[in-house]
Parts: sequence; C-alpha cells; structure tokens
Amino acid sequence: MLLFEWFHDNKLDVQRLNYGIITLLPKVAGANKIQQFRPICLLRCIYKLITKVLTIRLEPYVDVLFSRHQNAFIKKRDIMDGIKS
Repeated sequence: MLLFEWFHDNKLDVQRLNYGIITLLPKVAGANKIQQFRPICLLRCIYKLITKVLTIRLEPYVDVLFSRHQNAFIKKRDIMDGIKS
C-alpha cells in the first residue's frame, strides 16, 4: 500500500523500478549443472501491478475517457464496429 501511496503522491522514483530480476530455478532436485537450471526474468513487475490497478479503477469511466470511435482493446467494444460498410 505504501508503494501506491508514493505513486499517488508523485514521490515514487519510477525510473528506479525499470529493471529486471534474473534468477535460476532448478529443474530437478539437487541440481548441480547449469543445464539443470531454468533461467527466469521478472521484468517491471511493479509497473505491471500499478497499471493493472489503474486499469481496474478506470474501467467504469471508459465511456467518458475515450471516444465512442475508439473500439480496439476496450471491453464491450469490437474493433470491427469502426468499419463502415
């Protein structure tokens, strides 16, 4: 919650959040060779969390924020609605 509070108060240094964490997960128990590990990378997880929360909170206001001609990537609107026959 403190993260969101800092973001809302414009005190969060978002440039510092633009990084990835790389780690190795063992594929088998007792792994001791590099081939027995799987690399994973968590990129910008904080950004994803913030944008997901903002998306959920702004969803009720989509009709006010976006033109009715904007159809792509908006729930209950189809991209084909904008094509005139």
